[in-house]
Amino acid sequence: MPSLRLSLAGLSLFVLAGCAEPNPTEIWDVRAIPAVCDNGSSIYYCASYDVVDTNEHVTTYEGVGGFHPQWGHSYRIEVERSEVADPPLDGSTIRYDLVEVLSDEVEPGLEFTLELLSDWVSVDDEGGHLQGFEYPFTCTPEQCTELAALLADQATNQDLEATFRLGPATQLFPAELVGF
Repeated sequence: MPSLRLSLAGLSLFVLAGCAEPNPTEIWDVRAIPAVCDNGSSIYYCASYDVVDTNEHVTTYEGVGGFHPQWGHSYRIEVERSEVADPPLDGSTIRYDLVEVLSDEVEPGLEFTLELLSDWVSVDDEGGHLQGFEYPFTCTPEQCTELAALLADQATNQDLEATFRLGPATQLFPAELVGF
């Protein structure tokens, strides 16, 4: 009889575990361009999301587990939201994981304005890139020289913004620096 009790106890646990509520999921729209994020200790470029049901704007320090967006693509994704039992001191108490990519659309010719962070932008005579994403861009020699000088001047780059244009669908990058 003890083995029957153990079997019934094991079956009960299995059934109860199967009845546990799944983690909630949400549908998010992922923007085709990077955003500037601030986690309290540093400022960096990150992906930017909009929750479809609530129109809430979301940026996550850790991103979405299993999802690796490409700039110049807009996505609609389903994510699972779960609590982090013992988060690191500087980490989030919420974790997001990819359930499914519902759509992926290329956005050629898209123009966007982005705040330039001097620690995250490098530029030479022919172009540059946004660090962290190796997000390349081209610029005229005059634009490149002027941009490099502005980035080197710590006083002006607090509010330095630049407008970029993505290339055609067959070659989104390097993006073109349109102006700043």
